[in-house]
This record gives sequence, C-alpha cells and structure tokens, in this order.
Amino acid sequence: MFTKFIEYLDNFIEHFDRDGNEICDQTIYKEFKRLLEIMAIYPKLKPKRLVIINILNFSFINGLLLFMIFISTVTAVCAGKEDFPTMAHSIVYVLVTILFLFCYNGMVFNRSSIAIMHTIFGQNVYDYMEQNNDIPAAIKAKYVRMKKVINQIVGVASVLLALFIVCVGPLLNNTDVTEITVQHPENGINYDLPIPLWLPFEASNGFAYFIAVAIITVTFTYVFLINSVVSALFYNVAMTMDCQLEILIKSINNIEERAINMYKRNNNLSKLPKSYGLYESLEFQKIIEICMKQNIQHHQQILRLRKAITKISEYCVLVLYVVSGIIIALTAYTATTVSNEPGTVLTFGCLTTLFILAIAGDCLMGQSFVNLNEKLRIEIYSTKWRLYSKSTRQLIGIMQQYTCRDFNIKVAFNVTLDLEFYGSLMNTTYSYLSILIAMNK
Repeated sequence: MFTKFIEYLDNFIEHFDRDGNEICDQTIYKEFKRLLEIMAIYPKLKPKRLVIINILNFSFINGLLLFMIFISTVTAVCAGKEDFPTMAHSIVYVLVTILFLFCYNGMVFNRSSIAIMHTIFGQNVYDYMEQNNDIPAAIKAKYVRMKKVINQIVGVASVLLALFIVCVGPLLNNTDVTEITVQHPENGINYDLPIPLWLPFEASNGFAYFIAVAIITVTFTYVFLINSVVSALFYNVAMTMDCQLEILIKSINNIEERAINMYKRNNNLSKLPKSYGLYESLEFQKIIEICMKQNIQHHQQILRLRKAITKISEYCVLVLYVVSGIIIALTAYTATTVSNEPGTVLTFGCLTTLFILAIAGDCLMGQSFVNLNEKLRIEIYSTKWRLYSKSTRQLIGIMQQYTCRDFNIKVAFNVTLDLEFYGSLMNTTYSYLSILIAMNK
C-alpha cells in the first residue's frame, strides 16, 4: 500500500510540475522571493515531505477563507435590515473572499501556466540578436518604470484599505463623539471585534477574544497577500505583453532595415550602392524571409503568454464579473446612507473608489491588448509584401490571420476583460444600486 502511494505521489509530482525548470524557479524567486512558496501557490515539490507540508498549508488557507465566508454569511443573516451597515459589511466580505478564493485556487491548479510564463520571462520573451538596436531596450525601460509605479500604487492602496477596514474605521466608529445607535447583542454578533462578526464561540473577552482577533487578522493578511500576488502577476504579464507587442510592431516596421543590416554583415559591406537592386537579389529575399520568421516566433511567444494568463484568470474574471457589481453597489449605497458611523462611511467610500479604479485598470490593460493587436495587423499589412518572395508572402498571410483573431482575455460565457466589460459592469452596478434604493425607501 505504501509503495503504491509513493508511486502515485511520484506520478502526481511529475505531472503537476511538468513545465517547471531552473529558469522558471530563478525568475519566480527574483520576482516574488519566497512568497509563492509560503502561500503554497508555487511551492517546491522536492523532497517529498515538502509535498505533504504544502498540501496542509494549501488546505489551511482554503479552510480559513471558507470559514470567513461561512461566518460572514451567518453575520449578514443575523444582522438583517435592522443593522444594514453590518449586513452590507458582511456581504462584501463574503463576495471579496469568494473572489480571492477563486483567484488563489486558479493560480495553484494552473502551476503549469505559471511555469510557462516565468520561463518566457526568464528568457526575455524573444531576442532578435541584432547589433546596434536600442529600440527594444528603450521600450523595455519605459514599461519597467510603469510596472514599478503600478506595483507601488497597488501595494500602498491595499495597505491603506486594510488599515481602514481593521483599524481606522472601527476607531472612528467608537469615538466618544460618535453615537452608535445599532447594537443588537441578542442577534449573536460580536460588536467588540474590529469588524462585527458572528462566531460559533463566545469571544467577548479574554483568550477567546484574542483568538477571534487573530482569525480576522490572519484571514485579512492572506487576502492581502493573495491580492498582492494576483495584481503583481497580472500587471507583470500585461506590461510584458504590451511591451513585446510594441517591440514586435517596431521590428516589423523596420523589417527592411533589419534585412539590409543583416545583408551587409553577411557580405562585409559598409554601405550599399545607390543603384543596387535588393529586391532582385535572392539572398536579400531569403534574409527578409528569415526576419519575418523571427517576427512570427516572437508573436508565438506573446500568444503563449496570453494563453497562460487567460487560463489562470479564467474563473477569477468570471467571478469578478458576477460579484463586482454587487460589491460596488453595496459599498456605494452604504457609504451614502449611513450618517452616524463615520468610520463605515470612510471605509466603504474608499472601498468603492478603489474597487472601481482597480477594475478600470484591469480593463484598460485588457483593452490595450486589443488596441496593440489592431496596430500590429495594420503594420503587417503596411509592409511591402508585394515585392517579397512567395514564401515570405505566405508567412505574412499566416501572421495576419493570427492578428485577425481576438486578442483579449476571454473566459467562459464570452466574458472579456476590456472596456466593453467595464461599461457593462457599471451598468449592472447602477441597476443594483437602483434596486437597493427602491428596497430601502
């Protein structure tokens, strides 16, 4: 029995880590240090005892998130309309936790996609091996700066939001100036905690109270870390894809210059005669074909990145589409209707603003893929393809067919992450908000 278990474990590890390699491991460590290991998102699978530890860690994180969903759901039911702010708080926590639960498991169970992405990153996506070409370096430097700024904004916003929810909001609500008019200890909700929650045990004071606070703190810490990893991963891939598409567009735009430089190097020429007929040269036509093949290989790497990030975010984007409208409507309504709890107003106002901005940022990133793909298609058609050989024209036709396909993050039910998605989401949010206003008149 034990031998069969070891054999099964070996097969599981081999399949689960089929795309892992040293380049991938080094790139992940450079980007995240040990965070993905600690979170059991991309843990080490050797030696075997680590597999058991990581499975337990994975189970603990999922169990903690599911427990928070359960107690927040019970809290919302117990609070009811009599304590609308607490009910709204709890529903938001349920939906946000469900969203990050899907994000977390989407990353864990798509280890292969994470490995493929970071292997491509580690290989710098694609290298044309061209001399005296500073364009890729300049474009990469621009996107590195943008990525750094975005990661800093996301990090600061996440920390501030966590502080508002756990510390600042409760402190403002419990000042002497503030009159708390809603207190229903008979409903089983513990209002002494940083956030009001129903718990299956008495936690008004003593050691049980510290256990309850620890559960809240650890859960929010994991949610914060999952958010940080998801944001870093998505924006890293998005920025890399945008950067590489720009480099590819520039490369196709300069295809003849690249071919001429290669032709001069091959023939030890410093410059070409003015009357030299390049297009009649079989060697030059062959070099143009080589340059176009390089562009196709580069494009294939970008398509692999898109496929990997789509696979990871498939269910996350779908859940985002379902729950975001409800979250924004609830937080906006609560922030504008609760006048006697300044902490709640401030927290929900910040949550509404940050959620809208975060989704807008994600959708703008998705839209940028579409726009750059359209620009790439125009650039390919703008080449002097009529002057090229038949084999080169075939390569151009193949590449143009690829650019005619959708180049966005599309998930189940044809949900796509772009500005159309954002507009639809805002319309849905407005509908939910109208329903809430009508129900509470």
